[in-house]
Amino acid sequence: MVLRSLGGIQIDKNAVGFDSIRVAPYFSKQINEVCCSIDTIHGRIESNWKRVDGKITWLLRVPSAIHYEILGDYDSSVELILLPA
Repeated sequence: MVLRSLGGIQIDKNAVGFDSIRVAPYFSKQINEVCCSIDTIHGRIESNWKRVDGKITWLLRVPSAIHYEILGDYDSSVELILLPA
């Protein structure tokens, strides 16, 4: 549940062996930090975020063999950092 909602990692409905995901984390106002990861045959997927002074830093790591799509519109309070695979 945490992986899919707060971390936002969702297997694409057309995926074969975790080769395609969608990412749309829920930045709950009641939680200040989330660390989610899942190991796949292609490597580890990570979606971690932390809120400090109203700003969210979101770290996302997706192995290069996995196609990903980021869903949602995020305002300037969210900084997305794509980490190397």
